[in-house]
Amino acid sequence: CIENGIQPYLLDTQYRMHPAIRQWPSIKFYKNQLRDGPNIEKKVVPFVKSHKNDPRLGPYTFFDVYHGNEKFVEGKTFINA
Repeated sequence: CIENGIQPYLLDTQYRMHPAIRQWPSIKFYKNQLRDGPNIEKKVVPFVKSHKNDPRLGPYTFFDVYHGNEKFVEGKTFINA
């Protein structure tokens, strides 16, 4: 309950992430309440499955960029340079 009496409302449906990516924040931050929108099974999952022969194109990939660096753009955010 918020001090001003307004009850929070959880926006529990996501429409962009592969379920494998959504799973961790759902468990860690939202008591496993996040759900996938109807477009996920129709568009996102088939796209990832279509690239199953290339392990670099799974739902997520981590790259160790040893010589990479970031720049801060004033008033914006960090960018890869």
